[in-house]
Amino acid sequence: MFEGPTAVVAWHGTRNREGRADTERLTSLLDARLSGIRVVAGFVDEEVQAPALADVLTAELASTSAEVVVIPAFVAAGYHVGHDIGAAAQVATRGDRGQLNRVLVTPHLGRDLRDQRGAPEPRLVDAVLASAAAALGTEAGDDLPAGARDLVLASAGSSFESVGVEIERLRAAVAARYCAGEVRHAVLDASFDVNTREICVPLLLARGFFAGRARDAGGRQAPLLGDAPAVDNIIEALAERFLGAIGE
Repeated sequence: MFEGPTAVVAWHGTRNREGRADTERLTSLLDARLSGIRVVAGFVDEEVQAPALADVLTAELASTSAEVVVIPAFVAAGYHVGHDIGAAAQVATRGDRGQLNRVLVTPHLGRDLRDQRGAPEPRLVDAVLASAAAALGTEAGDDLPAGARDLVLASAGSSFESVGVEIERLRAAVAARYCAGEVRHAVLDASFDVNTREICVPLLLARGFFAGRARDAGGRQAPLLGDAPAVDNIIEALAERFLGAIGE
């Protein structure tokens, strides 16, 4: 039995093989960052990818006498963060209060740990700007038409109104630091479109259905947030959540 705490990264999950490789790579990067800490992955949408988060929590609670720290790898707190993660903890502990107290759920990736008013995570803002800068680096430069550097922050969307509020705060934080054009947000629904003067920055960590929809919409595509050069900011933000949960 392990004596130290375990980090469980809660991912959405995907059927896409490349997306599965992405989450495996990101989990490995966090494992390397948290040297000496056991880091594993669990998936909230068990219909598309295993192991289910509840099963992972059950196994980890049995494997350590310390805390099991769940890190929600989500840009905004939609249904999966607001319901599924807590439900998985209930299933894993069978409602036992003592066991449930050992499951520590950190704030999700998109929330600033130091601001209780709902500001976006600064490292997430940095990641978006790094992704946009990578796309700008491939541009021709001074001969671009007006508006050619405008950004579209593309999100998966949610039925939770609070998600829209979170994404708008993220958009505003990015716009406050982005000097090359306008910044707008759009949901990756069936009508999603990017014009030829815009750069699409997917607010996604891994490839899958929504990343494919962003790619197919046209415009210039920025790297996903789980890819270089944004990924270092993402890994550091996830690590900060774990370290904060265990008091380091």
